[in-house]
Amino acid sequence: RILDASTGAVHSVWQGRAQHRLHDIDWSPDTATLAIETSFDGHVALEFWDVDREQSISRWQKEQHHYHDTLGQIQWSDDGVRVAIIAQGDVGDNGSVCHKPHAHIVDIATGKRLLKHNLGGRGRPDTVSALGWSPAGDLLACGGWQGGVGVLEVDSGRVLVSSKPHNAPIDAITWSPDGRRLASA
Repeated sequence: RILDASTGAVHSVWQGRAQHRLHDIDWSPDTATLAIETSFDGHVALEFWDVDREQSISRWQKEQHHYHDTLGQIQWSDDGVRVAIIAQGDVGDNGSVCHKPHAHIVDIATGKRLLKHNLGGRGRPDTVSALGWSPAGDLLACGGWQGGVGVLEVDSGRVLVSSKPHNAPIDAITWSPDGRRLASA
């Protein structure tokens, strides 16, 4: 339910599928859209819901590989056109299953995945544990459980920076307002 924060009155109601389990919700920067994470019958999904029109805009769904798979952190781009999310488990282009969380970028209008990335590349990927959009929205910083940091060019998927500044998991990563520095912890 969407409530008026000053009165508690119901503004609108998202009517999801009754059998779906709701995991997380997050507002777009302009507060016009909600990202709603659900799961049912071996799949996790992210639905983008227009709050004022009370209708679905699009939906991104991926196959679940473990019973407890969910999507992780949801990060909206400042323009509200895309989200970056952490999704555990994925099927590679060759059909192999990787159980480590990857960063995914999803287009809100179409519900299509634009990019998938794991830290460290093939062979020894680090588990993505934190995400942060650059102020310009053209770069995505990823932090990992093994202390790795990657900076991706969003449109091409090209890795611009790959380093391991920590010996412990990274739980948070953020850009300076001028886009010249990253802080990770």
